[in-house]
Amino acid sequence: PRVRMLLELFWASLLAGFTSLLMFDSVWRQSPLIVTFVGCYGRNVPTAVTKSLPNFYVPKRWFTAFYVVGLSWTVILLVATVRVVVVGAIPSSWLPLWACQVVAHYPSSSGSGSAPTSITTADCIFALTLMLIQVVRRLYEQLFVFRSSPSSKLPIHHFIYGVVYYVLEPLTIVAESPLVHDIPAAGVTVSASKACLYVFACMVFAWGFYHQAVCHSILGRLRRADGETKYAVPHGDWFSLVSSPHYLAEFVMYGSLSMFFGTSPRWWLLYGCVLTSLTCTAIKTHRWYKGKFDNYPTSRTAIFPFIL
Repeated sequence: PRVRMLLELFWASLLAGFTSLLMFDSVWRQSPLIVTFVGCYGRNVPTAVTKSLPNFYVPKRWFTAFYVVGLSWTVILLVATVRVVVVGAIPSSWLPLWACQVVAHYPSSSGSGSAPTSITTADCIFALTLMLIQVVRRLYEQLFVFRSSPSSKLPIHHFIYGVVYYVLEPLTIVAESPLVHDIPAAGVTVSASKACLYVFACMVFAWGFYHQAVCHSILGRLRRADGETKYAVPHGDWFSLVSSPHYLAEFVMYGSLSMFFGTSPRWWLLYGCVLTSLTCTAIKTHRWYKGKFDNYPTSRTAIFPFIL
């Protein structure tokens, strides 16, 4: 389907951009202004950059919009998918009919025939449910755990990317399911082996989910009531291993879903974008910690324990 081609092009372009930033940052540690603007946000943004380009930054608290959009859109896609499966057709009486059309009736690039799918409809519902659980927790943390500093800034393109990401991520999951070219009969069946895979994936997801929540709680406690950060070295949980354990936990959660997508280029390109973008940010954060604190633990690596 045409939507798959567009998603593949989008994620491939982003992956190429993030990989270029990662390679550039590895070679030139003192990045030019434009590279710093493109690749940094939060504490990694030098004050000189925000002063030079003040109109291109927004308050970091706008992060909340990512999760509001992600929550709303994931709920719409999940409910639409379940309704299509339960009814076996597009429920014409349901108000957001357009959502069902998005879920269940993408036009084929050739105008006929069906493209092979990477996941089953049950896999699609399972993956969307886990993503919904994750985005609900992230919204809660943004509202009640993290209190963004009034001085903390976010580049406008990061804000736009975040909103677009949380729209296209669940759409990429749906695009790998049979719903992209056919409306299935009502109901789904799950084999015993697939049920075991769901249990294992849930355990891996829960492992990453738990550690990310703990690490976010540790980071949240480093902020004062007014939102300003108390610059201190975080300790506890996976912080004993890496400087950005919450990103490592993100890799684990996405990895738990990757076992369903086989050789799907779109999912692996998406996963590659997550890996490269967060690795780039983690490396910058690691350098910031080492430059800020003389007693920073030398045994910690940036993102992958004992490796990087």
